[in-house]
Amino acid sequence: MSKTIRLYILLILIVLVKIALSFYLGPIIDPDSPEYISSIENIYNGYGFSKNDYIDNQIKPTAYRMPLFPYFNYYANKILGNNKKENFAKTILITNTIFYLLILIFCFLISNILTNDNKFSLISTLILSLTPNLFYNSFLVLTDTMFSFTVILFSYFFIKFVKTNQKLFLIISGITVGITLLTRPIMKFYILILITIFLFTQRNLRSKIKNSAMFLFFFSITILPWLIRNYYKLNFLGLETNQGINTLWSSIAIMDDYNPNDDEITSKIRKILVKYKNTYPFLGPLEGEREVRKTLNLSEVEASKYLNKIGLQTILSKPHKFLKIYLRGIINNLTSATSELKLIDYLFYKGYYDRQHQIMINIHNHKFPNFKEIIVIFPNIFFRFIHLIIFLLVLFSMIDYFKKEKIVSLFLISLFAYLIGIASLVASYDRYRLPVEFIISFYLAYFIYNFKELFQKFFKSIKIPSKIFR
Repeated sequence: MSKTIRLYILLILIVLVKIALSFYLGPIIDPDSPEYISSIENIYNGYGFSKNDYIDNQIKPTAYRMPLFPYFNYYANKILGNNKKENFAKTILITNTIFYLLILIFCFLISNILTNDNKFSLISTLILSLTPNLFYNSFLVLTDTMFSFTVILFSYFFIKFVKTNQKLFLIISGITVGITLLTRPIMKFYILILITIFLFTQRNLRSKIKNSAMFLFFFSITILPWLIRNYYKLNFLGLETNQGINTLWSSIAIMDDYNPNDDEITSKIRKILVKYKNTYPFLGPLEGEREVRKTLNLSEVEASKYLNKIGLQTILSKPHKFLKIYLRGIINNLTSATSELKLIDYLFYKGYYDRQHQIMINIHNHKFPNFKEIIVIFPNIFFRFIHLIIFLLVLFSMIDYFKKEKIVSLFLISLFAYLIGIASLVASYDRYRLPVEFIISFYLAYFIYNFKELFQKFFKSIKIPSKIFR
């Protein structure tokens, strides 16, 4: 039996284990999950895309979340015949499992386009299938697995365009990047990076303008209905209304309780928010937003505008303190091992995650652990170290692969840096690394596949004689 066949068998076994665990663990409810389930229920009850507003307990149109995930699962729910509320989470688990499988398929396809090597593509896909982050998050009743699928789908068609220069793939990539925004709005600024790639990689000015315009057109018509809906229902021209709370995550800890330029409402909001600054990085921003809206009776659109304004003022007035928080967020996003620790909790040691998490909170508050507590948090430290090593190997592979494939490398590196960078403004755990796991898997497979050659280059770069490889 050849090595390639063995790898295929191993991949199939991993997928079967994943499906079996889906039945064993069932859907896992996260603190954000009830809001998504409620959105599906509201659609089912004829309210459209809406939420139960905690200000007056009325069901109202919303743009706090994006619509594609609830609507997709609403229709999936109808197809499966799960019309009861208690079945909505099960439907999401089924669709997440399908997205998990599709992510693996498109990882294989992208790797095959870039290398034309089935064995390499299989190694890349195998690495991705073994990624605890993808494995665990597909159980969660959240958007992350679906969003990761939309990102890899867009990446596949964009890379196909780069490789073939066929306009059909450019059109589809414009549509699919719009679909990513309708799942989660995080990709909205990446459009500027894509246009920059067009401008610097196309052969002539006519191609640059034509391809950029074609991409922007099909991207725009994908998101336009959502923008029109928000304008007429919320008097708001934009994608989402949680930009304000997102800005708070990286600013509330360094926020001042007074700014001489504040108007009356802004001043009141600031005084409310600073009460929650010492709860960062946990639930402070969410609790602060809730009290702001209740106290001042603000709509979600109004609250978002004020919170965004105060957050940006804080960041611009204290760039050095913000940079410290931001860099910490990047490191956490690259090394977070939440999925591994959660799997230990669910499969082997109930209550483990909360126990080690409390110890880590104590460390954050300068309460140092004893020996037993160090043993408890050791897996966290160990897995973080593994992720750090993986990142360094990926970084080395990125540099080497760039010499062979400049345009595709620009795309993959920029997508990786953008998603990690933008997510680190908001949160810092591995769920926000999920959309780039296929990129990590590709470059890690590249390192493994070219192990001897890359190690020679690495040791030469630090001036260790290459004769040790003879």
